[in-house]
Amino acid sequence: MKQGDAIEYLGEWIRNKTNLGTDSRPACQAVVVFFIRNCEVFSQMKFSSKVTPYKKSIIAKFPAVLSKLGKQDMTSAELYKGMRSGGLDIREFMDIMDCLDALNKIELKERWFIILVEAQ
Repeated sequence: MKQGDAIEYLGEWIRNKTNLGTDSRPACQAVVVFFIRNCEVFSQMKFSSKVTPYKKSIIAKFPAVLSKLGKQDMTSAELYKGMRSGGLDIREFMDIMDCLDALNKIELKERWFIILVEAQ
């Protein structure tokens, strides 16, 4: 099945399951595209697996980032500069920020200011 056909089919499935009218077809397809794109992004991250050892995964870099933020809040540029010396490239840095934000370990404030979220 071609990707376009899959998007159409899944969009139609969502529309039928939610009892939406035909005018909602583009919105349902947009939801499908969002989830496909989301999966593509996360599949490119280096998570620990049989292929990627833990030490080379982005998860192994979480403690260093959280430790740096534990000392003081900082901008994303300041944090990246501090982490870059450890061999972290910008893509890995953004992946780590996405994951830590999704896990509610950091909070992005205005002007890309990052703060550590206290455990509750």
